[in-house]
Amino acid sequence: MIPTGFRLWLSALVCLLAVNPAGRVEAAYDAPNFSGKLIDRDALSLGPRETDEVVTALTALAANFPGEAIIDHDVREKAIALALMLRPLDGGARAAHRDLQQGSTPLPVELFQSLAAVSGALWRHGERLAERGTEPEDRRLAPLLMELSLLAQPAKPLPERVQRYQKALQDVDPDWSVAVTLQTNDNASNERARALRLPMPEPEAPKPMATLVPTPTLQTIPTTSSTPTPDPTPTGATPMAAAEIKRREGSLRALVVEGATGKAAVSQVTLTVREPSPDESSLFGLFTDREMRADFEMRATYDRRGQALAGIDAAAGLVKQRYPVWPRRLMAEFGLLALGGETIPATAAEADVSLPALILLASAFSGEAIQPAFGPEGDFVLGGRLTDAGKPTLPEDMDAAALAKSAAASATAPRALFLPAPAGETTDPAGQLLDAAINGDETVLFRPQVVGYTSIDELAPVLKGPTPEGLTSALTEFALIQGLLERMAPGEIARNPAVQDRLGKVLAAWPSHASARAMLAYGARPVSAGMSLSASRQAVETALAPAIELYESRERGDGFEVTATVKKLDEAKWQLSELRGKIDPQAKAMLTAAEDALEACRIYLSLTNQGTSIGRQRREEWLTALETMEMEQEKLKAGDAGQ
Repeated sequence: MIPTGFRLWLSALVCLLAVNPAGRVEAAYDAPNFSGKLIDRDALSLGPRETDEVVTALTALAANFPGEAIIDHDVREKAIALALMLRPLDGGARAAHRDLQQGSTPLPVELFQSLAAVSGALWRHGERLAERGTEPEDRRLAPLLMELSLLAQPAKPLPERVQRYQKALQDVDPDWSVAVTLQTNDNASNERARALRLPMPEPEAPKPMATLVPTPTLQTIPTTSSTPTPDPTPTGATPMAAAEIKRREGSLRALVVEGATGKAAVSQVTLTVREPSPDESSLFGLFTDREMRADFEMRATYDRRGQALAGIDAAAGLVKQRYPVWPRRLMAEFGLLALGGETIPATAAEADVSLPALILLASAFSGEAIQPAFGPEGDFVLGGRLTDAGKPTLPEDMDAAALAKSAAASATAPRALFLPAPAGETTDPAGQLLDAAINGDETVLFRPQVVGYTSIDELAPVLKGPTPEGLTSALTEFALIQGLLERMAPGEIARNPAVQDRLGKVLAAWPSHASARAMLAYGARPVSAGMSLSASRQAVETALAPAIELYESRERGDGFEVTATVKKLDEAKWQLSELRGKIDPQAKAMLTAAEDALEACRIYLSLTNQGTSIGRQRREEWLTALETMEMEQEKLKAGDAGQ
């Protein structure tokens, strides 16, 4: 029996541990009420990729920042409620919800490693939804995303964003209480949320700056986001001297990914700085609150005769951190050209050119030319896009192996493909090339030569040229290995002792040569070795994906064709059975769980009336089996992160 005095001391200790440094008791996580709908996901105009980013950002808000004081449990409850209403079967969101319910810290999700990145993604989507006046459900979701974006900002929110949020509230004022239980006296986020609704004070006019900020060069491009510089020339003030454009034309050969299709193609991103036509002059008066500002601000846009481009605004915003005052009434027009020089049709899906646009703008302001190796006739190609924090990363839903195969299939395949390999992240190109080779695609190790870079600063010497001596030596050495394909099999080449020695020389000359690193690791594996742990997990995920897609399609009422469904499920079953003798032994539990889930899905989808009691039971069996598979999946992801 515990003594009374000790029991009292223990109770006092528990109370002290529940108080945060500010002296406020932090309430526990309360499971959202998912039947109280905040939004109707079927009435939204969000596409699959947009939904992916929003759900991942919301899950990151709930899971990735356990030590951040501004992210309390009410913020997490709001984020999880929205994430699972948008995508009820999302594995990451469901795992985070389960862990928070159990009082444990969820495993972090990838892509969003900072609050600034989460806030930026949520704001971007919320602002877009608020502008879509034809979809009432879009306008209902917009202020929810905007609020969470503003609550996630470590710094004080910008007045213009608060005003934009308040404007969205005038259309639809959402009620969080239908889905979450807010602890208004315990969680400080509720006070901040209330403050966002209060009228904004009139901002003070900023004082004119005495000198210009330094000219951006290819080595001083901003790589982190910061608070935008206020308008430096309020009405009545003396305007600053406008920044000078030193190069009016530029181009960069890049591997560009179409937004909707996910297809990658080697293309030429171009920049032309020119005077506007009379019709275009009206652009300078749009979206500006100050008349003086419209007189001198350059506009960054895209070629309206060609394909719609994404990421230009993000690139311009990063360069404006160096140059808050842009040249007077100029158009910075971006274009996207196919290999033959023709403009890519406007009917093509929106493509992200954020990284090439940033580099081209920096070249225009600094006057530093991009070296010919990245030009139309060159043999270098740049890959990657910018995160919300301004850092280079791989395109969404694309890995290095898929990008390398797309580049190799180009009519003018590059000699070297440069891909981001940010320090500390799991998206390592060498590892992804190795996984593809272990999965049976050995040729991806050979062409093109994939070279990693951790930042734009590291890439700058290669972009400006001449090509560094170490890189030239590495590319030449690796080309000799490529020549062996004419008389030897890929696996035989990788395991050859002389080739292994040569690969060591390649890495000594240029350590970030991803193809050499992947081939060296592949050649060191025993011939009888199976798939890697990461490749095993991804293979199981890929095999089960059609079943999940069929279920979600049936739930949405998109239509149902029995023969096609049976064929897809049989194919998935065959793929899973083929993996049993190939995958890493640690992935066997996930494979077994996936096979059980597939069978449960098959039984549920075979029912003609899912609304009966037996239908509801079968549906619950499928969802339970899927959750078991996802738990095994999360264990493997944790194992990947620890390796």
